[in-house]
Amino acid sequence: METDQGARPATPPPPAILAHATDRLSEPTAALRGQFHSAASLEVTRWSGLCPILEGPAEDGAEAAIAAEYQQRIAGLRRLRRPERAAALRAARDWRASALKALRQKRENERYARHAHWRWQMQQLRMPKP
Repeated sequence: METDQGARPATPPPPAILAHATDRLSEPTAALRGQFHSAASLEVTRWSGLCPILEGPAEDGAEAAIAAEYQQRIAGLRRLRRPERAAALRAARDWRASALKALRQKRENERYARHAHWRWQMQQLRMPKP
């Protein structure tokens, strides 16, 4: 026969007590969170305009144009005779690889130029004015 001490699960406390305990716990964390966000926003606004803008790839449509040209070249393979298709497919793949490589290199050069310009601006700001 079972006793009352271990046969049933413990009864939960009333919801009003739980809500009060939750409010007490969240008040200090909300205050700390507010202090952190104000310090972080101060840090961000302090350096805004001085660091270079790190942009993703430019959406100029160059990659889409390369993909469209590649698809046209692949679609044109079916008009060739079977022995010529393999060489034409290799040529199309090589063209796409070299076009994408040239595009990446162009973007890398532009990114480096932006960085070099930013470095020059930083040097101008640090130099004492006569």
